[in-house]
Amino acid sequence: LDDLRTPPDETWIWAKTAAQAIALLEENTVEWASLDHDLADIPYELYDQLGDEFGDQYVQDLVIQSHNEKTGYDVVLWLAEHGHWPTEGITIHSWNPVGGERMAATIDHYGPYEKKCRHIPAQNL
Repeated sequence: LDDLRTPPDETWIWAKTAAQAIALLEENTVEWASLDHDLADIPYELYDQLGDEFGDQYVQDLVIQSHNEKTGYDVVLWLAEHGHWPTEGITIHSWNPVGGERMAATIDHYGPYEKKCRHIPAQNL
């Protein structure tokens, strides 16, 4: 699950929204998931265009207004509620340290895994 970064290779299925990720988890046996926390409501290219045209403050205000979007944390909550956990595990890759750690803690508490979930800051990928 990532709205911006592409999967490492063709063996991964790319979900760009929380709804897409939940549908894939619900309808398929998923071995491993890699989840981002923050997901954009509008494409990043549009943020760049709007920033060029209207300025950075406009884009920041737009981002704040669009925070009704679902996040990777919403996917983790869905997993905890419905039990459609990936069979092998989950990795959290996010630039958001608080959101990523919250996701990992929820997975560790409710998930079926013996090993702790890893939060790898995205800039280290």
